[in-house]
Amino acid sequence: MDNYVAIQEDMTNKKMTDMKKEEKEIRKVFTDYVLFWNNHEIDNWGALFTKDTKFITWSGGRYDSNKANIESHKKAHKFLRESKQNMTYQLDDITIKFLHDDIALVYATWIWKNFKNDDNVEDRSGYLTMVVIKSNDRWLIKTTQNTRIEKILDQAE
Repeated sequence: MDNYVAIQEDMTNKKMTDMKKEEKEIRKVFTDYVLFWNNHEIDNWGALFTKDTKFITWSGGRYDSNKANIESHKKAHKFLRESKQNMTYQLDDITIKFLHDDIALVYATWIWKNFKNDDNVEDRSGYLTMVVIKSNDRWLIKTTQNTRIEKILDQAE
């Protein structure tokens, strides 16, 4: 019986170590997400998504493929570049819940400080809910729900 318990503990420890490694890889996806977004690298940003991704924007728009997702966000970034937008977008409070070894639910808070809007500057914030899947040893974003909120979030919340 003692051998059985030791084997179970070893398997549990290995599983926990594996999940920590996977979580680290998922967090890297979101580090890249912010970096590519703020640098207007939309092709690289788009490479973080599956081909059949579903993306719902903060304003209620919906893209049913990564092609549409990339095309629309390229247009948005053209405007952001031309308007010399402050690219201070960041993700905080990233929470990862594994649904399976190769599927995870990700919650994050986004904050965009000093966003230029017409003749003023405002801080914007919201929430992302995403499903990521592991495909060919890479974590990719399968679905996104982006919700903007009116309350400006304190980064300490």
